[in-house]
Amino acid sequence: MTSDEHVVESRPPRRAYGLGASLGVAVAIGSALWAYLEYAGRADASLLSLALAGIFFGLAAAVLLGFRATFTFSSVQGPRPLPPPPEARVDLLEGRRGLVALLAAAASALVAIVLLPLRSLGGWPRDTLRATAWRRGMRLLAVDGVPLRPGDVPPGSAMPVVPATSPGDPNSIAVLVRLRGSNELRAYSRICTHAGCAVCLFRADLGQLICPCHRSTFDAHDGHIVRGPASQRLPRLPLAVDDQGLLVADGDFDRPIGPRIG
Repeated sequence: MTSDEHVVESRPPRRAYGLGASLGVAVAIGSALWAYLEYAGRADASLLSLALAGIFFGLAAAVLLGFRATFTFSSVQGPRPLPPPPEARVDLLEGRRGLVALLAAAASALVAIVLLPLRSLGGWPRDTLRATAWRRGMRLLAVDGVPLRPGDVPPGSAMPVVPATSPGDPNSIAVLVRLRGSNELRAYSRICTHAGCAVCLFRADLGQLICPCHRSTFDAHDGHIVRGPASQRLPRLPLAVDDQGLLVADGDFDRPIGPRIG
């Protein structure tokens, strides 16, 4: 091959790339449907950013692979260049350094594209799930702020209660139950251990607490699981009565609150 010869290589469309393009479209549509069905009307910005990442990734893959599946691409090959003279090798080295820097920047951008959507899943778990506002001697209040006595809870009934010092803390809300027959008082975390919904239903005839979201059912005698997708029993709040006859906590919940795996 002489110095002025060129070789033109023509690459026809590759229909196999159409499958990848279709998959990219499916990823984009699936991400959009997931975001709409799960979060329409109650959008969570952090999770929606993850859905948008899936949509844009799917569209980008569909466009790139769609071009390869549709159009013919050509490349021109020229003769192998002669080795540069010694005085030009320094410039060549500088050019390689620039290429390495460019590749490093591209790799950093790729890592950012991959990792930034993961940030939308939230931060690391905080200690609030392991230590709520309940402390020994803290009074139980009804949701209207009234301190409770044992006799304020009729047999076969349940009611939400909050700690006196932090009535607005969502992690500390509990459900107070008086069982039929034994008349014993029990208190449990109101946050379901499956998906974090409110355990707000009580079947007095069976002595069961029920989460309406996915029908996880817990025994009100000790909080263990009767049925449903929850994998952990409800955390129990120890109770006591102070010298004024008011209900108080005898410590924090006996285990971390909220959803847990395993």
